[in-house]
Amino acid sequence: MQNRLLYCSILSIALISACATKPPEAAAQRIVMLGDSLTHGNQWGNTFPACEVLDMGVSGSKVEDIENRLAQVSAAKPDVVFVMMGTNNIWRGQTVDETLVKYQRVLTKLTSLTPRVIALKVPEASDGMPDYAKYNQSIQQLNAGIAEISQKSSIDFVDPGIDGADIQYLRVKDGVHLQKPAYNLWSKKISSLVTCAKR
Repeated sequence: MQNRLLYCSILSIALISACATKPPEAAAQRIVMLGDSLTHGNQWGNTFPACEVLDMGVSGSKVEDIENRLAQVSAAKPDVVFVMMGTNNIWRGQTVDETLVKYQRVLTKLTSLTPRVIALKVPEASDGMPDYAKYNQSIQQLNAGIAEISQKSSIDFVDPGIDGADIQYLRVKDGVHLQKPAYNLWSKKISSLVTCAKR
């Protein structure tokens, strides 16, 4: 009986000590920014200064090109992936339906690689782009499809807030690529979506 009481006393002290011990500091979150030249045009480390941020935006990338880079995403072991893609598919004449089939395939693969995926609305073009009205109509249809796919996949679909009345001010002369004020808006919109733990 005494041995049992001694054992319980030692166990109680051990449990109290364990509870009093400070838990290990949480690891910094690793974020991947995945996309094309629109993604590559910003310094994303300034948006998430307490996180490790990997810019995996590559100029000219279509959705299928991004799919071919998913092994790099997997190797990075990110906690969160922001993805914006589809601009170059539409720009180069692929249909919305063709693009959405590829988009859904990439999202499905991404959700198996990382705990959280955030799909970003594809921005429209200003009148600096030839035939921008037709292009924007396709982009609007693409975004509607992305929103539907995201909802069915329980993925956040976020508008970075870089269209609208100020679109001329937010685009460079080609009507597609983004000025610094557009990236400022984009950064502000997404910065609150991820909580970073300092290293």
